[in-house]
Amino acid sequence: MCAHTLKVEAAVWLEGGFHVCDQCPGEHVQNEVHALLFCQDHRVCELRKHFSFLLTPFFEYFLAGQS
Repeated sequence: MCAHTLKVEAAVWLEGGFHVCDQCPGEHVQNEVHALLFCQDHRVCELRKHFSFLLTPFFEYFLAGQS
């Protein structure tokens, strides 16, 4: 996750202001929401599973705001 933080911080200063996640198939923009809720990298998935009790409320809130 440290490398993710660096990419997010660096992306703020790059032209366009975003970075594509290099850990997922497809062209997903790598931001905090992606890293915490949607990234498909096996290491991130394991962290998400381990800390699911913390992330579940954020996931529910984010999905409610999308509809």
